[in-house]
Amino acid sequence: MKKLLLLALSLSILSCGEKAPKDYVSFSGTITNQNSDSIVISTKGFSKTIKVNADGTFSDTLKVTPGIYRFYDGGEYTRLFLRNGYDLIMELDTEMFDQSIKY
Repeated sequence: MKKLLLLALSLSILSCGEKAPKDYVSFSGTITNQNSDSIVISTKGFSKTIKVNADGTFSDTLKVTPGIYRFYDGGEYTRLFLRNGYDLIMELDTEMFDQSIKY
């Protein structure tokens, strides 16, 4: 009985440990009135093209170094800060690009 109790206690302690941080950014969102069938995330030495579905949704994972990145939708661009471990969800309407961006 003592061994069973010790085993249960050990498993409880191990399951409370911290999870390892993600080594990527989860980036997804919805674009209304999209300008292109893809978006580009870029910075010096890094560029990633992400497909935008017909309904305006997109989703991908990126391995990045922390910093400012350029988001380009084929018509306009904005800057965003990315760091591994982020779960970033973006919404925007290209007819009011800067005014409509939500994270």
